[in-house]
Amino acid sequence: MKKQLMATTALVAAGVLATASTAQAKPKLSLGGWFEGIVGIVDDDDVTGGGAPANHVGVDVQMDSEIHFNGSVTLDNGIKIRTRTE
Repeated sequence: MKKQLMATTALVAAGVLATASTAQAKPKLSLGGWFEGIVGIVDDDDVTGGGAPANHVGVDVQMDSEIHFNGSVTLDNGIKIRTRTE
């Protein structure tokens, strides 16, 4: 639901920016974000109760990222419009 609200807000802001007088109002747009990735590997050579070696190998990969779109504009009548979409 939050993603739909943010997408709708971005569309409304884009519509307002498009209908504003583009000759005077200069929108500012920026892009930002971050990325994090972690890889873990385990190699465990263990001897079981029966004496036979057991080799356990495990791999785990975790990733997380975020991207931001920021925009702002001041219209000719002084109204300031700002938007942030993540």
